[in-house]
Amino acid sequence: MKLRGSKTEQEFREELIQSRKGIFGNGDNSNIKITLNSEFPNLVTAYVLHWTPEQCEDIYIILVNGAHLISVELDKEGTANPIVEHLSLEEYKKSSSKINQIKLAVALDLSGRDKNEHNN
Repeated sequence: MKLRGSKTEQEFREELIQSRKGIFGNGDNSNIKITLNSEFPNLVTAYVLHWTPEQCEDIYIILVNGAHLISVELDKEGTANPIVEHLSLEEYKKSSSKINQIKLAVALDLSGRDKNEHNN
């Protein structure tokens, strides 16, 4: 999907950048970073595409290093081990709504930029 610089894309870009800051900062999502580091020792970038707060856990769909899509279920009490499921990026693209495809395209673009900066 080609990005056009629309208002929707810009809103997703801002939201995704904030999600990355939340993961890599010292905020409340440190458990996400620990989980991501254990799954991906060469972690460079990650963007939360979806967050579903449940009563006992939070479920995140995260694009990692621009190539991996995972679902992470974190216990709110911090007593259970995180549940990580690897998802197919291609299947996600095919089954997503148009708006979620746009969000994914923006996250892929941001990931590419992060990886370029990391390599320089």
